[in-house]
Amino acid sequence: MQLYKIPLRFPIHMSTVDEQVQDRIHKLMEDGSKILGLRLVFHDRLWRSGLCHEWRHHNQKACTKNMVKDQTETCFSYCMQEVHRELIDNPEGRIQTCPWGLTEIAIPVYMGGVFAGILYAGPCWFGQGEPPQDDVIIPPSMAWLEERQTMVGAIATQLGNLLKGLPFYTPSDRRQRILDFMAENLDKKLSINDLAIELDLSPSRAGHVIKELFEMTFPQLLKSVRLQEAAHLLTSTDRSIADISGQVGFTQQNYFSNQFMQMFEVSPREYRKQYISSI
Repeated sequence: MQLYKIPLRFPIHMSTVDEQVQDRIHKLMEDGSKILGLRLVFHDRLWRSGLCHEWRHHNQKACTKNMVKDQTETCFSYCMQEVHRELIDNPEGRIQTCPWGLTEIAIPVYMGGVFAGILYAGPCWFGQGEPPQDDVIIPPSMAWLEERQTMVGAIATQLGNLLKGLPFYTPSDRRQRILDFMAENLDKKLSINDLAIELDLSPSRAGHVIKELFEMTFPQLLKSVRLQEAAHLLTSTDRSIADISGQVGFTQQNYFSNQFMQMFEVSPREYRKQYISSI
């Protein structure tokens, strides 16, 4: 069965923490990796940590070799979808074996009760025979791994505390202000003029701000926010698709379903069905 795409309320370029906190997060990842003897990677659902590519992706030889061979599809489905779905309500995390036979530790990170992502430590080789690559370590025992699971849990707590060190946004943060304005008015017929009034800008300047902050036009951003909210409602309520369509600002259900399929690659009905079957 095709895995559904995990809905985020508003995942579009969320504000990152300030540079000082980013530096502390980077040092936590770096020092934690040295202490553990395993590479830490954080899959940041909120796009908030400010971590660079090397701390957000599995880049060991064993991982990149499989990614190239599989064109990343298996890794993405497992790491970014299946693990997130299964661990979102499991704060202790787990020691797991990935589809390629590599062992890793996966611990959810919470920011003030909000699921912020998964902190991975690994991979290592706990299988039979020789490891697939020379950069993969062999743990001496399961007890060694379990000890590190506890340590990764402590690091995940520190990471969550750092992420919530600043609020999601400040009053001066236009990016979040725009998203909030759209979210509060999804059932209305919004135009760039409405947003311009909210931001105290001219319509043309408001359009430029949208392009600068989100790399898309006002209509594109509004549609994306509407569809993300629709995905959230499909998996968190039992409202009909027609009701949800109207609630997020689509006047025609057929058009809504067409746009939803373009974004999520499944129909709204199938999206809800896949979510329910995965619980």
